[in-house]
Amino acid sequence: MVHLLRPGELFADIGANAGTYTVLAAAVAGARVVAVEPVPDAADRLRANLELNQVAERVTVHRVAITNRPGTVRFTADADTINRIAAGEEDGRHLIEVPATTLDGLFAAEPPKVLKIDVEGHEAAVLEGARTLLATGAIMALVVEMGDRSSRAAEILQRERYASFSYDPFTRSLRPRFDLGNGGNVIWVRDRAAVAHRLRAARPISVKGLRI
Repeated sequence: MVHLLRPGELFADIGANAGTYTVLAAAVAGARVVAVEPVPDAADRLRANLELNQVAERVTVHRVAITNRPGTVRFTADADTINRIAAGEEDGRHLIEVPATTLDGLFAAEPPKVLKIDVEGHEAAVLEGARTLLATGAIMALVVEMGDRSSRAAEILQRERYASFSYDPFTRSLRPRFDLGNGGNVIWVRDRAAVAHRLRAARPISVKGLRI
């Protein structure tokens, strides 16, 4: 992400929680960020993290849920980093109602250059609400949390000609990835050559004494 983004470009963090990806994009890459976090406690932590890292002026925070249609959804609010859109009655859980929109609606004016999605199994619905964005190919790369319920999300991305990769930051190389059901984040890229060129051309950064 920090090798691919350039200063001033737009990064979208869907399911931002406390903002690890948001801070990296804004503070290290110098990007503008739209961060989406519907849970009040997490959104408060996110804003505090932005102030702590002095990047609040580069980040717009939306307290909405992203799904396949606008409206209102019920959301869990007592599961810390794994809060999600509620399924059924969710007995014993603290639920809140939050406004919902789609990626196509939220980014109608300007598509993000890089899009990260981590929504606890709701990834397919998020992508279903991004048909226009995906069809244009304006998003250079997506970072999507995949798991045993992610086959539909993979189908949507593959239909729009995005392929799955992992990334080695030391060699700056994209490597095809096929173990999509094993969990973790997967990088999805449509134009591999263009992305690879950008990655190679990025300025080096220092991480704990290592230059990558």
